[in-house]
Amino acid sequence: MLEVDMGTQGAKRSRYFPDSPDALLRKIVERHADSLESEIEEAFEAAALKHGGEILSAIIAYWFANRYRALVKEQVPVAVQRKQKAALELRFKEQV
Repeated sequence: MLEVDMGTQGAKRSRYFPDSPDALLRKIVERHADSLESEIEEAFEAAALKHGGEILSAIIAYWFANRYRALVKEQVPVAVQRKQKAALELRFKEQV
């Protein structure tokens, strides 16, 4: 059986969604190679909102994972952190 270490980083986890925001961003950067970062950001936002679904779910998961950990990491006991990590890994392994 393939073992996938999902880690605890939101960016790493967001790549495992069927419709990855990473793939969308790559396409936009390739199409708009000469554009400014702000223009690429606008194009990405428009495409993500148009596409919706899994891409927005991946973006939300990324944002939530990073912000949640930043806000409560020091307040959560290590044993609870390990239990939460195991539950997240199981959730994402089921999606793969």
